[in-house]
Amino acid sequence: MRNEVKTTEFLEYDFGYGTTECGRRHPANLLLPWKLCRELHARNELVEQEKAKADALEREQQAQARKLASAEKKNDTDDDDDGDTPDPKVEAQKPFAQPHLPGVDFDDQTHCLAYEPQAPIELLKRAIRATSSDMRDRDLLVYRELRRLGPLRKLCNPVLRDDFENAFQTLRENHPHFNEVIDYVYVTLMSMRHQVRRIQPILLLGVPGLGKSQFTHDLAKAANAACLVLQMDAAVTRMSLVGSDRRYSNSAAGELFNLICLGEQANPVVLLDELDKAMQDGRDGALTPLHGILEPVTAKRFCDISVQISFEISMVSWVATANDPHRIPPTLRSRFREFNISAPQGAQAIAVSMSVIKKVLYETAPAGFEPAARVIAVELAHLNPREIYQLTERAVAQAVGNSRNALQISDYQGDAQTYQIDGANKSRKAGGDEWLH
Repeated sequence: MRNEVKTTEFLEYDFGYGTTECGRRHPANLLLPWKLCRELHARNELVEQEKAKADALEREQQAQARKLASAEKKNDTDDDDDGDTPDPKVEAQKPFAQPHLPGVDFDDQTHCLAYEPQAPIELLKRAIRATSSDMRDRDLLVYRELRRLGPLRKLCNPVLRDDFENAFQTLRENHPHFNEVIDYVYVTLMSMRHQVRRIQPILLLGVPGLGKSQFTHDLAKAANAACLVLQMDAAVTRMSLVGSDRRYSNSAAGELFNLICLGEQANPVVLLDELDKAMQDGRDGALTPLHGILEPVTAKRFCDISVQISFEISMVSWVATANDPHRIPPTLRSRFREFNISAPQGAQAIAVSMSVIKKVLYETAPAGFEPAARVIAVELAHLNPREIYQLTERAVAQAVGNSRNALQISDYQGDAQTYQIDGANKSRKAGGDEWLH
């Protein structure tokens, strides 16, 4: 008996084209079980989807490549500030590169011409000629910053500020053993009410721990001036001040160029801390360029050898500190006005102690911490400011650790014997203000 096949259980599947023995092509269609046929159709659809995704990704990559090539071509032909090299001829015609005359283009009582307006254009030309790509990029970066800032820098005149008197009164209260220096600076600033001029460099001499560096910071704050600190006992060399030679690929501008030309003020304060410990070895010594820097005439046009731009540093207020003045060359000492700072005594010592404790609480104590009692300042007054600061830091930590929001003498117990804190100042003269030690 013949078995009949139900055609509804089969589907026609197209395999494409086949070839006969004679080489003729013909459609290749077969009847396959419907389940197998559906699986083959689903597999073909998946292959087509994957192919479409690959084609779309390839087209997107090609579009991005064309866009990048177009941008690179535009960068080669355009002249803008988004990474291209400006044209010196075009830049020289812009306002920032034109002459600036005092009394005409700017008020010389409020601003100073830091450098000649054409100087950055010369830097731009050197950048274009540079054989090192690192040097070229560095010079272009400096050029754009100089262009943004312009050649004028502000002159700070603290006398014109409403809080000038209060600021210097606070300075006297916090640093009473620096009264001679404060008086000198105060009188000098008062004489500049209508014309800002150079302050003669100051050299603060005294034993370690008197607070000479902190005083300089507070002096700059009272004068509303920016302050740059150069730790001369560290690796400060000639290149730190005047820049490094352009022959080196890692050539960098000096601290003074960054302070004035890339800063905002023409008369900031520069602290030469521990000047007597500065390196003095040959031509790379840190003290060598200071002779010209501190001289008013040569400071009018000080040149940074890395960017090769001359600029004005004669308005800078220089303050140096030292423990041993004999280690400073006489030729350099002669350029400073010297002040010998002695340890505070009596009422001055208590005032300094109170000031330092207040500073420690402000910088380290949590919110809501109570001001220190005067008795604590009295007990610490025989110490120098540095010791008071360090001991009070530990005392604040002790008080906070004991869940208290106020200092007690007991918080200094760990240092009491070493520093003679407990009762050390009971040897004061009866009715007098001087300490017996």
